[in-house]
Amino acid sequence: MKRHLHLVLVLLTLMSTTIFACGSPSAPGGPESPSKDLPKPIPDSLETPETVDPGVSESPYEELLRAIPDTPEAREAVYIEDYALARQIFADVAYMPGPEDDEAVTEEFYDWLPPMSFRGDASDPPILSFGRRSFLSPYRHMEYKQAKGMSYTEYLAFSQQVAFDVRNVDRVAVTEPGTLVDVLEVATGRFDPKTIDNALESCSECPTPSLGEHGGISYYSWGEDLEMNEELRMAPPVFDRYGRGGRISVLDDYVLRAYSTANLEALINAYQDNRPSLADAEEFRLLAQEMSQLGAYTMLLSDNTFGPDMYRASPMLEGLSQGEQDRILAKLAEPVPLRPYQAFATGAGKDDAGPYMALVLVHADGGSAEENVTLLRQRIDEGTGAVYSDPWSKSIDEAEINADGRLLIAKIRGRVAISPYEWVINRDNLILHE
Repeated sequence: MKRHLHLVLVLLTLMSTTIFACGSPSAPGGPESPSKDLPKPIPDSLETPETVDPGVSESPYEELLRAIPDTPEAREAVYIEDYALARQIFADVAYMPGPEDDEAVTEEFYDWLPPMSFRGDASDPPILSFGRRSFLSPYRHMEYKQAKGMSYTEYLAFSQQVAFDVRNVDRVAVTEPGTLVDVLEVATGRFDPKTIDNALESCSECPTPSLGEHGGISYYSWGEDLEMNEELRMAPPVFDRYGRGGRISVLDDYVLRAYSTANLEALINAYQDNRPSLADAEEFRLLAQEMSQLGAYTMLLSDNTFGPDMYRASPMLEGLSQGEQDRILAKLAEPVPLRPYQAFATGAGKDDAGPYMALVLVHADGGSAEENVTLLRQRIDEGTGAVYSDPWSKSIDEAEINADGRLLIAKIRGRVAISPYEWVINRDNLILHE
């Protein structure tokens, strides 16, 4: 039995680098040397989206999901960060620039950003858990500045070549279409397409983009799909560390970005309601609404739930009998597994009482949500984490857990709130279900 429990720990470690590797704050949007294999285009879904009550106003996070195609890959992991909310929450720590701020305030923010992104304590949790994954995030702009060894004056001139920075962006959503090579990004904020046109035309250092059009919406394109060019690494205006320019479409209140034409056009199709988006999926609509209500400013949404099939699918359990697998899973689920749920969201918030982890589970029915309120409390009070073998009560000081219809809604405080994604990345057993 001890041998099998040791295998479980190894299994969890390996799974964290496969199933949810894209979610790690240390994995900035793909492998160190991405494959040149082209991704399969996202097919247009023929399914009829579930009806959304037109009387219910969209949350800011639903607005982001509205432009993300509803695919199995997107459902597995969507990352959202709300910079507009972070500007309010962290005003007493280091002010995050907004649309009315000048360059001096913006410079102070970029000087402060690196430590805030990766270190935190009970009062100052990190705010940009997934920011490195996104070209459209404030972190990526700061990364350009660092990579080029620019002074801030030089950086400001550089940033104007795309004509927006942290002051323009309110929220960002990132997902990956079944490959670590391409990344789909949606940002909301305040953008001026004409200003960006002029900036690109006047940029002497910028490779000239091709102009594309889809569904009446224009976009810029640099190179072939996923094309890498070492000479263009971190080059203006939008090239990444692999020298990929990709495609980008700038609207008045949205920016859409992908590294392949098919995926950029899939974003446009979703934005125009020409195909189902994640905002049309009931589970994700509910997650987005409730995470907004909870005041989460950074979050992960997923239907890749913590069930036994996820663990059984790992090659680390190959060769073990059904009985041995059952015993390992029973140990992981102690004291009692949760009832099955359909999707979950976890993220970070901060209020007058301090930081907290926001957690939402969407169930098939209200009865399962009610049962899981009791079972999750029991897991916290009596259960032990599978990865570090510490009682959950050691990292969770307080948990406010309630049910509302099909939803389990929780505000969880303690050490777990400082890194609210670690247990997800490690595939730990906090919300393991039967």
